[in-house]
Amino acid sequence: MGKPRVAFCAYGYPPQEGGVSLAAGRIAGCLAEPFEMHVFRPHLAGTFSKLPEPEEREGVIIHSVPHKHGLLHKVSAMGQAVQEMDARIPFSLFHGFFLPMAHPFIANRGKRPTIASIRGSDGTVLLDDPTIRPLLIETIQRATWITSVTHSLIASLRKSYRIDQNSSVIPNAVAPYDGPPWVLPEGRSGCVATAGFFRSCKNIPLLVEAFAQLAAQPSAQPSAQFSRDAQYRLMLIGDVIELEEKNRVLELISHHNLDQQVIWTGTVSREDVFSNLLHARVFVLSSFYEGSPNAILEAASMGIPIVTTNVGDLGTIIKDGHEGLVVPPGDPIALSQAISRVLTDDALALRLSEGARAMAQRYSLSEEQKAWTRLYQYVLEVAC
Repeated sequence: MGKPRVAFCAYGYPPQEGGVSLAAGRIAGCLAEPFEMHVFRPHLAGTFSKLPEPEEREGVIIHSVPHKHGLLHKVSAMGQAVQEMDARIPFSLFHGFFLPMAHPFIANRGKRPTIASIRGSDGTVLLDDPTIRPLLIETIQRATWITSVTHSLIASLRKSYRIDQNSSVIPNAVAPYDGPPWVLPEGRSGCVATAGFFRSCKNIPLLVEAFAQLAAQPSAQPSAQFSRDAQYRLMLIGDVIELEEKNRVLELISHHNLDQQVIWTGTVSREDVFSNLLHARVFVLSSFYEGSPNAILEAASMGIPIVTTNVGDLGTIIKDGHEGLVVPPGDPIALSQAISRVLTDDALALRLSEGARAMAQRYSLSEEQKAWTRLYQYVLEVAC
């Protein structure tokens, strides 16, 4: 008897950017040994002349699915692609990795199980969108199992929907960092950094506002690599996906005369993300909502001191004052003051660095793999 065959329908998948894509690649890869993993990933129509053949990468079979602009078009195209493949090679289990991606399976699965994974905005912002809310509610109510990356989000949904008996939390994991060690030598004390796929929820404008309050303050000299006339540096490693949000960030940078102090890399390779982060004195997450951000776990695995807003489960994941500094969301003064503390206090920075590494070790790949393997096996046994 062969491995159970899984249709894993992802909102994004490497090399596509973003936390959901990164997590999808990590999880599908770690499940490829006990299961036959078929990943369906979206591609905008027109990005290739014809539908490519499935490719196999590290034991995972990847199907690229063309679609038109818009989430509903993406969901429809992915559902049709899975249905056509299911007719040829029937799947044992369906997994929508981002809540809308599970909906196409709800009506067509028969007695086969469907897992719907909530990753962040799909359990918050999208549920308030009238164009997609009915689809999401039906998915929550009819899925075999619901997963979330945060306890706070699943607790909120349990108040509105009867999912107490078929829901669980599986947080993100992080691979051990094996690159050059992050250290705190003299000369890096002025560099503030953040990294990621900057959707509006990341609230980069708040970080710029907080940084602007630091710009006039005296600081230690920056590293030679970033030697400019300014004393402090703000390094944005990544790009803003929404044009309106990007324009707002650029306007704030100009308004506060920060053009010479902000280093904006744009989209870079993962290797360059880590390379750039080695120049940071502090990593900052300024989001107004979050799931379980990969970027903060990766920064923690490097031992970079962390300042974050208290959103999602971050206030409980990170022990304030020991593993990072946690501030209220949307408060530029509190965020600026926390960043300033790390920039000016070597002892605090080193203590937070040690604590961040310890925190990252709690979220190991092996534990994530065990959790997903147990869940897959459980829903398959229940369906039999």
